[in-house]
Amino acid sequence: MHILVLSSSDEISYLKPDEKIVHFSFRPTAKDIMTVYSKSPGLIAIQMPDSFIKNISSAIKMFLTMNNIKLIKGNLWGYRKDINPNFELKEVNEMISNMKQNEKDRKYIISQIEDKFNLSPELCSFLYDFYENQK
Repeated sequence: MHILVLSSSDEISYLKPDEKIVHFSFRPTAKDIMTVYSKSPGLIAIQMPDSFIKNISSAIKMFLTMNNIKLIKGNLWGYRKDINPNFELKEVNEMISNMKQNEKDRKYIISQIEDKFNLSPELCSFLYDFYENQK
């Protein structure tokens, strides 16, 4: 699994229907969010900086909640889109799996993921829960 990083509204037209997690690195409009939803019906989460989330209407937030799409605060620090358009999560999944086998608790695992990958606590928590529910 991966996080697709969108740098502009022009990139939304290239979305694939099987995208699961999208990160907005630009301030999306309500139309942008609705277009992402319509192009990727299997969407489970949208991540964007906290300052962008504060400007999202309550109607859009309610729409996302009603469609079981998690709105996650955070950035993808140190990520280079010119190298790869997706932020790969395979290593995160492997780390969760290995730590679970070593009987580490949820809070510890999330803090380790946060430190190693420089991801937001909210995203780490979401990924932990997602991978737990996949078993």
